[in-house]
Amino acid sequence: MAIRIAHYTLFMRKEDVEKHYFCGLAGFRRQYPHCIEDEHLIAVCSMSGGEMQEYTLEICERGLIDMALAEWELGWLMKTGWAEIGISQGTQMCWLKEHAPEGAAEWRGIFGDLFIDVCCAQNSDLKRENDHASD
Repeated sequence: MAIRIAHYTLFMRKEDVEKHYFCGLAGFRRQYPHCIEDEHLIAVCSMSGGEMQEYTLEICERGLIDMALAEWELGWLMKTGWAEIGISQGTQMCWLKEHAPEGAAEWRGIFGDLFIDVCCAQNSDLKRENDHASD
C-alpha cells in the first residue's frame, strides 16, 4: 500500500513512531488526528510550508528525527533511504521501499532531487544534536 502525496506531506515509519516518539503511535494519532496511514507509514499533510516546518520541528523535538518530506509537484524535499515516491493509481504516492505498489512508476517531481542535499544535511544536523542531547 502507499500514501498519497498531498501538498506538503511528512512521512514516518510506524515502527519508528512507536519506538521514538515520546508517547508512541497512539499518542501521535491523538496529537495529529488528521494523520493518514497505511500498514507501514504514517504521515501528516499541510498546504502551508510554514505549517509543515512547525510540524517537522515539533515532531523532532518529541523524539522522532528519521522522516521524509515530499511536495506534490516538487518531489522530495527531505529524503531517507527507506521511502520511495512514484506514480501509483494515477497519482503521486510514497511507500516503504520494500513494499512498492504493483504497477508503480518512477516519478521525481519538477526539480528532481534538487532540494535533497540541503534538507538531508539539515536533518543530519538535527540527528547529531539529538544524539548529543541524550549524552
